[in-house]
Amino acid sequence: MSRQKLITRIAGMIAAGIAMVFLAGGPAHAGTATVDRTVFLSKFPSKYSPSAFADRDIWLNAGTYTWQVKITHNTYGTSYGNASTRIYLAAGNYRWSCEINPDEDVYQNFCSLTPSSGEAAWLASSVYKIDNSGDYTLTGLLAAP
Repeated sequence: MSRQKLITRIAGMIAAGIAMVFLAGGPAHAGTATVDRTVFLSKFPSKYSPSAFADRDIWLNAGTYTWQVKITHNTYGTSYGNASTRIYLAAGNYRWSCEINPDEDVYQNFCSLTPSSGEAAWLASSVYKIDNSGDYTLTGLLAAP
């Protein structure tokens, strides 16, 4: 590889990295924002199985959002633990956390949005069973109007 191509490639990687840093913490405008994590889930968890978390800090404009949480089997595309609500959020910084909690042969998803000052809002799925052990992606989604 020529020196010029190497320099161009490195500059492109640096620019992409900088863009990811600025976009990850930017405000959520009309469109969607997500928080997600891929984890291995057992078909038969116990109450002693560890929980899995995904979180991020996010700036939100004031407005009514559609807030969702679910897990999706990475191989089959099957979704479980779907929960959704519409919520009004004031403009500001929030800590957005989602988790999967296991119990005896079942799971439940939770998400919270905690403003820098004030009480957290919570979203919880019903309790559910999964059909297969495997890799699943926990996804929290905020969709702006």
